[in-house]
Amino acid sequence: MAIMIVFRHSIGLGVYSLHGTLYWIEKSLSEVTDLIVPIFFMISGYLFYQNFDYGKLKSKWIGRFKSVVIPYLIWNIVGFVFIYSIFSIPFVSAHSSSKIPSYTSLSFIADVWYNNMYNGPTWFLKNLIYYIYIIPFLYPIFKNKSGYILLIVCMLSGNILVQYAGIYMFGAYMGIHCRDLIQKRYSELLHCLSALYLLSTIIGGLFCQIPFDYLLVLRLTQAICILIIADCFAIESEPKWWMTISFFIYFTHDIILEPIEKIFFIALGDTTAGAIIDLIFAPLLTLLSVILIAKIFRLNKPLWNILTGNRGAA
Repeated sequence: MAIMIVFRHSIGLGVYSLHGTLYWIEKSLSEVTDLIVPIFFMISGYLFYQNFDYGKLKSKWIGRFKSVVIPYLIWNIVGFVFIYSIFSIPFVSAHSSSKIPSYTSLSFIADVWYNNMYNGPTWFLKNLIYYIYIIPFLYPIFKNKSGYILLIVCMLSGNILVQYAGIYMFGAYMGIHCRDLIQKRYSELLHCLSALYLLSTIIGGLFCQIPFDYLLVLRLTQAICILIIADCFAIESEPKWWMTISFFIYFTHDIILEPIEKIFFIALGDTTAGAIIDLIFAPLLTLLSVILIAKIFRLNKPLWNILTGNRGAA
């Protein structure tokens, strides 16, 4: 899913003048990859609540502060330093319509904590922080099966609190009440039915403009289907080290991808060939670069653990 996010951010809709088959390929890829973030939130909710009780809340909050809040601040600062350094190069600043604004201490804090302007993907962690530190207060409600389902319906239909909160809470619901459903293997028939539903809704999404609140409900059902289909990709062996760096891929790729895409666009222009090369090679070059950087950073275990929130063994 982290790799698919890189391809999602390589899609040229709104950048290139796309026509015909290429347009539909990129639009289809956009529709498919739009499923990924809801799944991330669902998994996060499940992991937080699969063994939850209030006696563990303090330790969970402390643990998530280290694994979510600190990486959120670090990656926003890294993005700011990177962008500020790039725009400090005279050639870049002379050929760009965007300029780095002057900063006060308060505006810098606002950009790092709230606006996350210079590393776009960190918005996911910002939302997750809200869910981690607010939603546990609702636990007495959703501890009850029927009461929690009603609360999730309200969250999805009203888009209350913060977007995707309903999907996060559904994951939490599964962690509290339905762990056996998550951990079981499903039949081939259910795999096929889930894939058929997923394909039909993706095709439908290409031609229908769905309001955001209803879209969240659709994404929830699609995410459930993907979790069922994931049985087909289960592996019994220990994963390779580069398969454990999804967090690092997610939060570094945008910093590397954007300059690569800018170079392609300047060199090739708004052309069909440029759009194709961008879509294929920009994410591949980005992923290779991220894996190489990760391999180097992993040599310094304390640094690696800070950057990844202790995810992925160094």
